[in-house]
Amino acid sequence: MGVTTVFRGDGNYLLGSLSRECAFEQYPQALHESVLAVLTEIKERNGWRPGDTVRIVCHTSEPMRDRELGRLMAECVAAIGGEQNVEFAFMTVGDRQPFAMLDTGQRGKEVLGQLRGIYAPERGTIVQITPNQRLLAITGPSLIQRRGAPLPRQLHLRLHSASTFRDMEYLSEQVLKFTSLSWRSTRPARRPVTIYYSELMADLLARLRAVPDWSPALLNTRLKYSRWFL
Repeated sequence: MGVTTVFRGDGNYLLGSLSRECAFEQYPQALHESVLAVLTEIKERNGWRPGDTVRIVCHTSEPMRDRELGRLMAECVAAIGGEQNVEFAFMTVGDRQPFAMLDTGQRGKEVLGQLRGIYAPERGTIVQITPNQRLLAITGPSLIQRRGAPLPRQLHLRLHSASTFRDMEYLSEQVLKFTSLSWRSTRPARRPVTIYYSELMADLLARLRAVPDWSPALLNTRLKYSRWFL
């Protein structure tokens, strides 16, 4: 079962949606169905007009195959973008990468007489790896809570080559802003809420399976627009 969360560009949470349960080999088709259903609903809800420019930015923790993404983009444009100018960006956002960002000029921040975050880049520091890849520092020295904590890992942002919107500066800053929008805490999250909220939903769904007569259909009806997972 897949979880999709939808936000406006300004960070407002719109809805959460579950795809149907399926075998692994059927997941691409289930994903297509879920994304098309969500975009169709958003189009009707927001009243998209002919000639509007619509930018669709997808965040995922795992990369998609070129063939799957190309098909998904084509179906989205055909189904919901016939009268609109659709821009599409597909971003893989993860913290598992062979890179590390250090700031040798960072002497740390003093907290209760102790220095923390030596060599840790400030939050919001962005380093270009390739034209389509960036490293983004989410946790700066002032956000490190424990003395002796390891240096925080940065997020690895990778833009899929099939994307039609390719402004990596804009997309990287958007990911950074989305780490500050969690209603779970006053501190920034380690991942953007576009991914973090889906992970929270998936974790709770796994627990709810043990509840007698529980049906995930509730999440696509009465709880669809609620932040029930917080």
